[in-house]
Amino acid sequence: MSDLGRFGAMRHPKLVAAVTLAGALVVIAGCDSSTPTADPTTARPSATVSASPERPPTPATSPTPDIEEFDATTPPERPSGLDGPPSEETAAQVGVFYISLLPYVFATGDREDWDGLATANCTWCAKVSAFVRDEQSAGKYRVGGEIEVVDVQGFDNGDGKYLAVVRVSEQPSKVLDASGKVVEEYEAPQEAKMQVGLLWTGDSWAVDGVAVDTEGSS
Repeated sequence: MSDLGRFGAMRHPKLVAAVTLAGALVVIAGCDSSTPTADPTTARPSATVSASPERPPTPATSPTPDIEEFDATTPPERPSGLDGPPSEETAAQVGVFYISLLPYVFATGDREDWDGLATANCTWCAKVSAFVRDEQSAGKYRVGGEIEVVDVQGFDNGDGKYLAVVRVSEQPSKVLDASGKVVEEYEAPQEAKMQVGLLWTGDSWAVDGVAVDTEGSS
C-alpha cells in the first residue's frame, strides 16, 4: 500500500514523487503508486480555508519577485490546531503548517518539527529529511522558495484519519554553496497539489504520508 492508501478513495494515474518544492518540487523519482483523494462516502470536505485574500491576476509585465525579500530562515507560525481538537479545520491547519516548513527546513537544516511530526510510514517525509541532510553536509543552503497557499481543504475519513489537500505556488529560489556561489536556480513559480495524510493519535497530530502532484505530472 502506498503512503496514503488508507486515507481515502484511490485513483490510478502514475504518481510522480517529488521531494521538495522548486528547490523543493524537484522530481526525484517516478513510482507506480496511487494518489489519494478524499473518500466521498466517508469524508465531508470542510469549507475551503483561504490563506490570503484573493488577488487580481498579476500583469504580464510584473517582474519576478525578489527572492531575497522572503526570509526562509524564519519558521512558519505554529497554528493553534496543532494542539487539536481533531477536526477538518484543524487538519487543514496542520497540513498547511507541515508544507510551509519546507523553505525553512531547506534554508536552515533544522528538521526538528519536520521529523517530529512524521511517522515511520511517511517515506516522502523521510526523503525530504535525507535530502536536506545531504545538502547541509555538502555545505549547500537555499534562499527564497516562499510557499504561497492558494487553498486548502480538510477531510475527515473516520477512525482518526484525516486528509489535508493543500494547493500551493512555490516562488523562485536559489541553491548556494558554502562560499555563497549560486549552484542552482529556479526562476519560475511551481504549482502543486499536496495531499497530506494525518492521524490524530489521541493527544497530538502525526503526518503519516504525503503525495505531491506537480503541474503537468499526472
